[in-house]
Amino acid sequence: FFHMSYSYTVYCELPNSDVEAQWVAWLTTGGHMQALLDHGATSASLIKTGDLKYEARYVYPSLEAFEQYEREHAPTMRGEGMKLFPAELGIKYQRGTGNFLYVLNK
Repeated sequence: FFHMSYSYTVYCELPNSDVEAQWVAWLTTGGHMQALLDHGATSASLIKTGDLKYEARYVYPSLEAFEQYEREHAPTMRGEGMKLFPAELGIKYQRGTGNFLYVLNK
């Protein structure tokens, strides 16, 4: 049931447009978002929320599926991201998670 789905969101603020272009390409055509789908997410979307600000949103079928991703794949994937985009570049990340309580689609 969809209401059992679990949301994982990565909030990102980028330091400049050069890093922005590289980061967006890595997530999209570079395959990072596809890898999350390959590792259990049922959807992935990238939303530009402001100047140099983004949300990468992923939906998992359950908390258990997300926890499996966290255990088995997240350390490697986050390590890859930190190698390509080290903290010295000034990228700011926050993560959020939660259960879907109500979804209305048309």
